[in-house]
Amino acid sequence: AKTMNSVEASFMIGIFVVNTGFGWLISSQYSEFWRFGFLMIALLSVITIFLLSKIEITESKPSGNNNIFSELSGFTTPVVTLFLAVIFFIVFVEQGFNSWLPSFYKNHLKVNSFFALQATSFLSLFSYAGRIVTANIIRRFSLSKYYVTCISLIIALLIIILGIQYFDSEDSRLILFLFPVIGLFLSPLYPVVNSKMITLIDKEKVNLFTSLIVIFSSLGSSVSSIIMAILFGKQLLNFYPLYILCTVILLFVISLMYFNVSKRKYRK
Repeated sequence: AKTMNSVEASFMIGIFVVNTGFGWLISSQYSEFWRFGFLMIALLSVITIFLLSKIEITESKPSGNNNIFSELSGFTTPVVTLFLAVIFFIVFVEQGFNSWLPSFYKNHLKVNSFFALQATSFLSLFSYAGRIVTANIIRRFSLSKYYVTCISLIIALLIIILGIQYFDSEDSRLILFLFPVIGLFLSPLYPVVNSKMITLIDKEKVNLFTSLIVIFSSLGSSVSSIIMAILFGKQLLNFYPLYILCTVILLFVISLMYFNVSKRKYRK
């Protein structure tokens, strides 16, 4: 969990730098040159390929039976199914924030384009802080209890945001600053639950299992984007925090089921 949170923290810094850079470019007098920002991304990709080519990676040798379906059949247990559902909804929630928070800021909270674009930058900055803190303190806590505490705090913050929106002001500026704080507690969920499960998988099957994690993460991201696009297309901006809250509560319930099933299975 410590290592995965450190790695994921660097990922959030990448998001922060890119969002800030593109936000500045699009909001400046040079906005028509935004597409050239991708040339910088291409250059960084080349540098990444070079760095990876110099790294020696030790991989487990494939077993004699290369039938992918027979290997996948070992992952059809209830605990794995619940785990993949947890992964799906964690990424579903993350995508709901990362991709659609700027639209909510601009269209509902009526902020300018630059500040709207920086919404995910500040979210990423808080996510970085959350993962760095988690990497340094996680050994002192039970993974499951730490996870449940984080998701409970997310629900509490979303309830506060809804309270402000419906009982104070729909475009309160306080909401602008509360949403990014959620990243502090949202960011540890993915690395923590992954590390807990991966340690229980046979070393020979870790590569295949991590591929399943990537697949369900991508599905969560895609489905979230589709649903949010439909909701925003129908001008249902007022209910955006409520949709996110309902999804987080569903994630919370599934996570509790996963931890309970996992505890019973591996206690035996």
